[in-house]
Amino acid sequence: MLLVIENKSFSQPDNESETFWKSLQKALETNKRGIDGNVRILSIIAENFTYKKLKEKFKIGSDIINSAQKHARLNGPGAPSLIKPKRIDRSVVA
Repeated sequence: MLLVIENKSFSQPDNESETFWKSLQKALETNKRGIDGNVRILSIIAENFTYKKLKEKFKIGSDIINSAQKHARLNGPGAPSLIKPKRIDRSVVA
């Protein structure tokens, strides 16, 4: 009886882990905002996992992972990008 309980406790974290990875993969696939949306979604977890692990799970390149980590540091994990003011140069007309 004790052996069965131990086996269940070991199998549960794997199921939760797989559920997490599958849910995140589905979020990336159904994202409607293109690459910027993917970077924003990945920024939530990018600082907590290695490049190797993220590449293995999502089949994505290092550039996207790097962008997600940079986004997390600059804007916060999952936060929208800061809106940069547009700079207008006014020419002097003679």
